[in-house]
Amino acid sequence: MRRDRFAALTGPGLSLAALVGTGILAALRPSLGHTIAAILGAVLLLVSLLAIRLGGPVRGRRPFPRWYAAAAVAAVVVTLLVRGALSQWSAGLTAAVAVALALAPAALLTAVELPLWRAVRAGEASGVTLLHTRALAPVTQMALDGIATLVRGKVVSSVDPVEESHLRNLRWFAGALAHAADTPIGHAVAALAGRGNVTEAIALDDEISGSVDRHPVRLSLTTSAAGALALGGPWDVVSVEVDGRALGTLTISDALRPRAAADVTRLAAAGVSTMLVAPAEDARAAAIAIEAGCPLTDTAPPGAALLTPHPADALDTADPGVLRLGPHSEHLRLTEASIGQAVAALDLCRSVVAATRRGVAVALVLSAAGAVLAAVGLLAPWAAAAISLAAAFGVGATAWSVAPAELAA
Repeated sequence: MRRDRFAALTGPGLSLAALVGTGILAALRPSLGHTIAAILGAVLLLVSLLAIRLGGPVRGRRPFPRWYAAAAVAAVVVTLLVRGALSQWSAGLTAAVAVALALAPAALLTAVELPLWRAVRAGEASGVTLLHTRALAPVTQMALDGIATLVRGKVVSSVDPVEESHLRNLRWFAGALAHAADTPIGHAVAALAGRGNVTEAIALDDEISGSVDRHPVRLSLTTSAAGALALGGPWDVVSVEVDGRALGTLTISDALRPRAAADVTRLAAAGVSTMLVAPAEDARAAAIAIEAGCPLTDTAPPGAALLTPHPADALDTADPGVLRLGPHSEHLRLTEASIGQAVAALDLCRSVVAATRRGVAVALVLSAAGAVLAAVGLLAPWAAAAISLAAAFGVGATAWSVAPAELAA
């Protein structure tokens, strides 16, 4: 999709019209002041074009007021007619050119485009890429597509030996043999011990067998065992046998991502409700949702932003109007579909919206004040152009003063 053509064409168009008017005035009434005004008018046009280039990588409609062009043209025409009728047409032309320079939208374009450029740069540090202004729309609901958005993998949450004296051997033999299995559960168990002298290792879906230091070892996976139910969820249990004798069990659970529960609470404090999208009969997802502090739902509610690791065409309900966050998003791309990055992305978008609104308000007030002063003859064209240019740099400095770390907090 292409970026908004209205802001892209209207802004430089108004600046170009102001420059043409300044050139006509300088030709009709040559003076140092009019020459300076013509030079400043050229600078205003250049600033407008540079501002357009800043936000170029981000597609979508800009919050450039669509009434601004008509209002600026009307102000110039009214000034020309009124001042020309009340005094002289030459004075009316001078005032009209001054109004056009005061209303040249360099400050307004800077207020609209610079926060987008800053957001793109700031997002790089946290793995967030702003691609479309659709992502700047307010979000009140966040739907998490699957447990992968909340968990970071498997961990051994409980080690239960048959006898207390077996604890050390249970951890050692299970951890050493698990290095032979390249699976999430194998990685979790392998964290219990270093690599031993493992031979004849065979890794199946539900069993790992082999010899550790010449002792036959077998790890058998069961699901929904009694020991796992005590943790509040249907976690996996691994039985450990050494030399044909049961040493005990290991309970494997899904580990929440760091600060996942805190991020859900943080979103709630910001007015964004979070829900985990998974089948209602998925007891594992239900337990994870309880641990993270968010409800479980079968489908994402209409209008909710969707955090998903999947591309749009892989979803059963691919509503093109839904804001998607994740590695495949066309609006707000994340390096991974995690709740932590989603929070950083939404914070970044809120910062862009706040900075843009503040900059647009300042630009409109300064442009309107300059236009009024120019219309009543208190500002010469060069002074009106200077104020308009100062407003552009002032708005830019305001947007630039927000550090990238604050934008991507």
